Amino acid sequence: MEENVWELVLSKMDIISVIAESLPLIKQGKNFKACCPFHGEKTPSFVVSPEKQIFKCFGCGKSGNAIKFVELQKSLTAIDALKYIANKFNIDISQYEKRLSPKQDSQEHLDIYEVNKTALDLFEYELLVKIKNNKDLQSFVIKRKLNKELIKAFKIGFADKETNLYKFLKGKNLNEFAIANASLITTNQKNFFNNRVIFPIQDKNGNIVAFSGRSLNSEDTPKYLNSAETSVFVKNEVLFNFYNAKAEINNLKEVYLVEGQFDVIAMYKAGYKNTVAAMGTSLSKQHLELLKNCQINLFFDNDKAGKLATQKNLRQILYWSKQLNIKPYFIINKADKDADELYNLDEGKTLKNIVENKIDIVAYLLNNFVEVKNSNLNDTEKINQYQFLFEYVYYLETDLQLVLKNKLLENKIFNAEICDELFKNYVKPNFPSSNFKVNKEKAKSSLNYVNDYPIDLNTIEPSFIEEDYQININHFPKPKNNKYKKNNPPLIGRARIIALLIKTTLQQPQFVKNWKIENFSRINYYGSQSQLKNLICYLVKLIKDQNLTDKQDWIKYIENDHKLSNNIKQEYLQLIAQINDIAETSYNKDQYDQQINKLNDSLTTKKLFTKRKV
Repeated sequence: MEENVWELVLSKMDIISVIAESLPLIKQGKNFKACCPFHGEKTPSFVVSPEKQIFKCFGCGKSGNAIKFVELQKSLTAIDALKYIANKFNIDISQYEKRLSPKQDSQEHLDIYEVNKTALDLFEYELLVKIKNNKDLQSFVIKRKLNKELIKAFKIGFADKETNLYKFLKGKNLNEFAIANASLITTNQKNFFNNRVIFPIQDKNGNIVAFSGRSLNSEDTPKYLNSAETSVFVKNEVLFNFYNAKAEINNLKEVYLVEGQFDVIAMYKAGYKNTVAAMGTSLSKQHLELLKNCQINLFFDNDKAGKLATQKNLRQILYWSKQLNIKPYFIINKADKDADELYNLDEGKTLKNIVENKIDIVAYLLNNFVEVKNSNLNDTEKINQYQFLFEYVYYLETDLQLVLKNKLLENKIFNAEICDELFKNYVKPNFPSSNFKVNKEKAKSSLNYVNDYPIDLNTIEPSFIEEDYQININHFPKPKNNKYKKNNPPLIGRARIIALLIKTTLQQPQFVKNWKIENFSRINYYGSQSQLKNLICYLVKLIKDQNLTDKQDWIKYIENDHKLSNNIKQEYLQLIAQINDIAETSYNKDQYDQQINKLNDSLTTKKLFTKRKV
């Protein structure tokens, strides 16, 4: 019966009535038109069909029925959108209520929530009491300008090392198992947090699932100490301050992503209450699902770590942009100060000026291309950096790709010939996708070859087909039940070439015979590609040391290698699981040798900057 509730609700309401509540519709023939609410436009391309009871925007591609419209427009889940319409039109769905209700928390989770809430009550009390005599705590609160309003709004507390938290919680007759598994107490019943300012971390429903403790002195390490993951706290599912900010985020369809808790507080003081922090963790799909239908403004420090965080998070945002209807903007912070320090310069004036001058993806990429061009890198190093940047370009809509291309020419980053060559070689669909159908005929005309060897057209996503918005996953690999699978960053561009080399090495270890380990170790690897480097060098050394010529049980080899730490074993096995899911077939011997030569031979890539090969 559950599946019929959707048909029931749709049959008892009219899509025109639903959409007309928030959008002025103009009658045109048998349909209605309006400017699309999901992307900026001046000429109406949003069409509603009362006959088919569907909507479609021919500008951005959004389409669906009335439930889908409410889901997108109000940033609701599908079930909440269903309930909203049922309530609005007085449609009785009470018989389905039990099945539509979210899954209830287990008793174990409820017990841990209670432990965390009780601990927070103590932390908040201790801050109020201990600040009177603790000079370090006084100094910290004054320096950070934490007034009573901010302390209350963010539920800030203090963990005193003199207070035995275990005895306190036991005295409240709380569940022993929950106390031991809330990441508040060590195995010898000592405090996990000592002499730290405490921030509670809440899930999307407001439950306190973890804590983050900031040391009072910057010299103390670690500066920030976060709860370990527990049955209620999974780092890639939780964003700091999301619960408090979600109403503002949903209202504005915009969110600011910063690094830490004090950056969130600084933005809050400056009036940006729609701010969250990833707390040192890269964005995951679960994080982004919380922020769907939003503009995500990335605001990280201007140091090397901050720039790397921007790049990592941008990759995830772009990868899921179509599915989750998200788009990135960038706050360029050229000062060597974080958001908290910027606010304290002049009570937020400088911070506001920086925040309000955000730029879009085209301007961000252009700035990076200009930076590489003006750097002291040699030509080979520059083209490697350009290739890294071009990995992002494929994700852009076609019109934005053209705008970027024109900007590159206007700023004389490349001449027209080289620019065409780079777009042809590097703006490629380097990963399988099940989001949209593949136009194979169009693909055959322009995407037959990548890096001078044929590719399987069934594994690529060359274009978004506006007329056909159906999902087709028949030709993509089915997910495998693999205990080592992890939500690693997508293997695209250069990383994908290296991953395919690893895939081939795993299947055809005899291909390594004529190569030295130096041929693999001296390849330039960037960012997360260093993990791929470690794995391929490990495999090549193993093959050569043991003279392996046939396909092996590599999982068993790695699991039994006592020379590897458990963390390295896990990293290698997770990468192998991800690589095995790549849709492309492994290289043949010629392709394998060709790729190693290309990655080693700087002269080959340098030709793009000298004389084009005729």
